Amino acid sequence: MDWANGDNAAGMGLIALGHSGSDTFASMFPQYYFQLASLCSKFSVCSVDEYTLLYNQGQLLLYNTKQPLDIDQKKGYFHPGFSSELFTFSIGYNIFTNENDGRGIGDPHFVPWTSANSLYGLV
Repeated sequence: MDWANGDNAAGMGLIALGHSGSDTFASMFPQYYFQLASLCSKFSVCSVDEYTLLYNQGQLLLYNTKQPLDIDQKKGYFHPGFSSELFTFSIGYNIFTNENDGRGIGDPHFVPWTSANSLYGLV
């Protein structure tokens, strides 16, 4: 379950300080940024730059937080659409096997909340 070449860490959130574990906790929030941008525009309470910032943040959360999903079945999960609970972005150390495996190693266990959060952000 390596992080795919070409994927980046944008959209991933650090779980806690002191290690490099990260997940996609914000994958359920893009609609809030879109709604806030829409309200700012509707009531003219923010500048064009502020609207663009809110809209772009919503876009980032909508698309980049879906990178860990195994949509094309290249990450090795049991079913397409599954996602690992966490990835570690430390270079050269796999916390699950204690080996030097490189960057972007994922937890091999499936938990349903990660895929559910991703779907919630799309609806």
